Amino acid sequence: MANPIICGPIVRKVTSSSVSVFIALNEFRRVKLQLYYDPAGSQLIGETENDPRRIGEKLWVIVITLKNLSLDPGQNYHYNLSLYNGLDGSTENLASLGFLQANNPILGHPLGYEANNLPGFALPPKLANLKIMHGSCRKPHGHGPDKLAHLDELIAANHHDPLSRPHQLFLTGDQIYADDVGRDLFELLTEEGLQLLGIPEPVTHSVKHGDVETQTVNRKRFIETKTKLTSDHNDCHLVYLSEFYCMYLFAWSGYPLSLEDLRKEHIFPPRVEKEWDMETWRSETINIITDLTIYARTLPQVRRALANIPVYMMFDDHEVTDDWYIDGKWKVTTLGHDTTRRIIRNGLIAYAVFQDWGNQPEKYEEDQSVFWQAVEYRDNGASASINTFEAGPEADQLYSYLGLDPDDTSLLHNWFYQLSFEDHNVFVLDSRTRRQYHDPYTQLIGEDDFEFQLPASGNTDKTAIVIALAPILGMSLIEEAQRLLVKQAKRLKATALDDEAWIGDPLTFNLLLSHLAEFKQVVVLSGDVHYGFTNTCSFFKHTSQESARILQLCASSLRNGGIMSDLPTRIDHKLKEECFAIYKAEDVDDVKVKIIRIRKQFFTPVLDSFLTLNPRPGSIKAISYPDLREWQSDLEAAMNIHNAIESYAINYLDHELTAKYQPQAAFNPEEDKKIVGNTNIGEVTFKKVGSQTFVVHQMHILSGPQKRIFLCETALTPPPATERPVL
Repeated sequence: MANPIICGPIVRKVTSSSVSVFIALNEFRRVKLQLYYDPAGSQLIGETENDPRRIGEKLWVIVITLKNLSLDPGQNYHYNLSLYNGLDGSTENLASLGFLQANNPILGHPLGYEANNLPGFALPPKLANLKIMHGSCRKPHGHGPDKLAHLDELIAANHHDPLSRPHQLFLTGDQIYADDVGRDLFELLTEEGLQLLGIPEPVTHSVKHGDVETQTVNRKRFIETKTKLTSDHNDCHLVYLSEFYCMYLFAWSGYPLSLEDLRKEHIFPPRVEKEWDMETWRSETINIITDLTIYARTLPQVRRALANIPVYMMFDDHEVTDDWYIDGKWKVTTLGHDTTRRIIRNGLIAYAVFQDWGNQPEKYEEDQSVFWQAVEYRDNGASASINTFEAGPEADQLYSYLGLDPDDTSLLHNWFYQLSFEDHNVFVLDSRTRRQYHDPYTQLIGEDDFEFQLPASGNTDKTAIVIALAPILGMSLIEEAQRLLVKQAKRLKATALDDEAWIGDPLTFNLLLSHLAEFKQVVVLSGDVHYGFTNTCSFFKHTSQESARILQLCASSLRNGGIMSDLPTRIDHKLKEECFAIYKAEDVDDVKVKIIRIRKQFFTPVLDSFLTLNPRPGSIKAISYPDLREWQSDLEAAMNIHNAIESYAINYLDHELTAKYQPQAAFNPEEDKKIVGNTNIGEVTFKKVGSQTFVVHQMHILSGPQKRIFLCETALTPPPATERPVL
């Protein structure tokens, strides 16, 4: 019997009371999830069964959830999936389908890491043994190795030991590049998408999938003339819902390619740009392995890794299109354009099915929900339909649900979510769709949204793990240069550069830090910027004599290296520390501050942006401590510099380069670096030293022929309030 599972299994939300697993199928089967204590599957804990959702003529998906459990932290658990075929009464499972065989035709290796073993995971233990993996930005034709495949090696090395194996994986955005698809892959996706969906899907009132206007040779023209999208890489921009679906299937399983296809010498051969005879072509290209082929070859490893660790996801712009909601004008323009709004809708539907559903499965359980009513495939006998493609109430309600109808937010779905575990709570932020725009600032999270996305009440007794797209505590030298470039671009009315650093809106940045400080011990995991680093922040509340510690860990990219991502590693980031004092806006005399600015010819950019560019009433204002010390007598005329309500110090930490993977190899340690630009995946662990808790951030990279680690260790325990910066 042919294997109907075309993607997965992927372990999704796992808590002490529930376990969720995702699979996609190309034939209908009723699905049963069984949970076991042992890898042989002899000690059953519980089971549940359900029908998958049909979202295409040949595409069914399911996040199946086993509830009412009482699982123990720091223990291994294993699962099996059974598929019931109602047509002939047969039942298949992971073993009979071949997933567990040593040299199986699906992965080439056993899904449970040893022959006949079921796949599994470990429920997160206490903080001292917790191991978290994180990464973002995984482009199929990007440069460098796929570090998500490297996760498979890390799990394989310790899968027996529930305290040593990785416990959770956080994918912090850009898991597909919908706006930048390699041409060979694009042609594969669009052709297969037509077969899976089975409906000639409309993208305008007159253009459907398969029409010449949107075929490969015309896709760039279509994007540039028929939409309001602004991506720089739009030759093969995904447009149709079926293309988005297929992109996820390929990224996580290699579908529609088989293992045999993935083992070919040239899965995606070099593209010939000029007329060559075959003999010349062979001689010129025989040793060229394309980036896309390198990516595809390790997809079986990616598939096995995702089957053996709970995975949590969030979106960024490339899941839909580059520049998505970059500023208020872009949002108004695109949501007011029917074709563009349909494309954004398609990207969000696919994100909901393949990413968000597993993050918060409880929100997708209702059969008659707005979402499923709009996107499920309906076979009407002589014809088939998907409601969102037609004009009607279901399509209108879906736009409200997805946040694409500015005039109707009554059904608005929350993409942010929270999780609770033994010693840590997780807060996954949505800084993409809940933005507010106050010219010239983009608030990544609206001021009124903090209490929903970061509810501090009752959550301060555990370490807070906050998942944010862009780094909250970024590298100041790079972000300052970025802000100056954005400012110049806006002055010239050029296409806006990415203006998405949190510090780009000073008010929101300071409000966010103050809010995070409520949790006392905070670890922020981020990606997006295509380089990795570790920064720390000691935060002090002067009015209550409290302190907090905020650590910023950034790992990026999983696979999108290159000159631009390597450039930051070559910048000598001389700044070691920045300290700021925060004041109420009403305590600062802006007129006198402006006079000081004029008199001080060489004012700092930080002072400029914090004290003079935030016109909103009721705001807070900040000034750096070096400026306070240097300009103390001048500033006393404009404010009481000893009357700060809060202060914080950001430290930019060096990383130690180690040759942990190859200790026998000769290795000369490089100079310590603050930034790592190689493709990387981050590993976060914790350790206790006396009364102090420390975080160890390791970035697994491939540097030349060697696998290496950049390691940074820093305290998580808040410093005493008496250590706050003083004049």
